[in-house]
Amino acid sequence: MPSNAAPAMAALRAQIDRLDTELLLLMEQRLALSRSIAAAKRKEPVAPMLRPDREEQVVARLAAQATRMPEESIVAIWRELMSLNLQAQRRTELVIHAPQHFGGIAGRASARFGVSAPVVHVDTVSQALAKARRFHAIAVIELSQHDDWWRVLAHDAQLRIIDDLRAPGGRGSALAIAAVEDSHLPRTRRCEVIEEGELVARLCRGETICPIAVAGNLRLCIAENLSWSKQAAA
Repeated sequence: MPSNAAPAMAALRAQIDRLDTELLLLMEQRLALSRSIAAAKRKEPVAPMLRPDREEQVVARLAAQATRMPEESIVAIWRELMSLNLQAQRRTELVIHAPQHFGGIAGRASARFGVSAPVVHVDTVSQALAKARRFHAIAVIELSQHDDWWRVLAHDAQLRIIDDLRAPGGRGSALAIAAVEDSHLPRTRRCEVIEEGELVARLCRGETICPIAVAGNLRLCIAENLSWSKQAAA
């Protein structure tokens, strides 16, 4: 190795160290702003703090601006940052009911909603949904061919599916559910429980919507709007 290689490498590492320090300071400033937002919100009536639409928009905008960072890395990093900010505003638990694949589902839930989110295990679907209704939790409930519990969401005035946590092959997949307004749901990809007639009507209108589970007249569906992600990134 040339004699000047070691000093050059040391200088490059020093630059990385300085950037790491700057990044940490910026992240802590972001966290401080979240605490200020939480203080302001305490003067308002209790309301959900989750904004999946805002998360989606932030990630789409940053991914469009990136020239070197892979989109998957941007998604993982900023979801973790946004989770930290959410926990700074209000402790929000991941309440998991997964009798068959708890470990895998808990891992996917933490990857999606941040490792700082407290994980709580409950024995029943109703316990998980009850906690989510109080605005302080995200219910993560396992999907099973033998249990169509998701039917209860068809006419629930408060709870919405905010994401689906899919495992390879479908085994150990789950739905993430929270008390969120319709206007704050993701735009690019949604999970919905609808009646068969509505599914047929939406398919006839040309919507990209696919049923993934069936229970009587109800369908658990994934609807996609890929054109919205392009608008969000603009």
